[in-house]
Amino acid sequence: MPNLALPNILSRTEKIQLGDDYQQICLNEQLRTAITLCKLTTGTYDPTTGVMGETWTRKSSYGIRGNYSLQDVAMGAGMFQLRESGESLATYALGDVFFLVPEENYLSDLGGDVILNDVILELKYKTGGVNVTNGSTTVTGLGTVWTKNAGKGNWLRVNYESTYYELARTPTSDTSLTLVSAYGGVSKTGKEYELFTEYAVMLVQKDPTGLLRRIHCRRIS
Repeated sequence: MPNLALPNILSRTEKIQLGDDYQQICLNEQLRTAITLCKLTTGTYDPTTGVMGETWTRKSSYGIRGNYSLQDVAMGAGMFQLRESGESLATYALGDVFFLVPEENYLSDLGGDVILNDVILELKYKTGGVNVTNGSTTVTGLGTVWTKNAGKGNWLRVNYESTYYELARTPTSDTSLTLVSAYGGVSKTGKEYELFTEYAVMLVQKDPTGLLRRIHCRRIS
């Protein structure tokens, strides 16, 4: 099995030979990570409140996550060279990550339309449950360890609802989170939740095999 931490440093020949394996790895439930593509569809400015209202569309899929090595950065991560027409080569930096997504999932789940500055949310943590109150910015955890698994700028989704809430600060308690904006749903007790890390899309490249897409991302939160 190829090295999952650095799958992008294989040669073109190796990639062609291992293309089918990578496709299967991306769909392996024990190895894959859940990602959500977020695209800004509208932005409306309210001159009375001075607030910009945003509407997002979100689509979910799976892939495997990798980190760029020092060698990748020095080489410009050049092993995935089949870029879409008109795309420029992004600047690579240590700390950037990539998500390898099977081509069929890229097209069917993500609509085949991931572009520069789109947002990718990666599922980070969902252990335990939450209590939330309508109109409150405080979230109470049940069986949670948030001091090690949550941070300022992460995003919270409660009970698989359509609305996501940004964390205002890194928690100092394992069982309490503070949101930027108040929870707008019906008050709930002991419900499932998800915490996400946010990334900006820098570049989307196609593997020479045509079986995979690599989504190059830079962490926002």
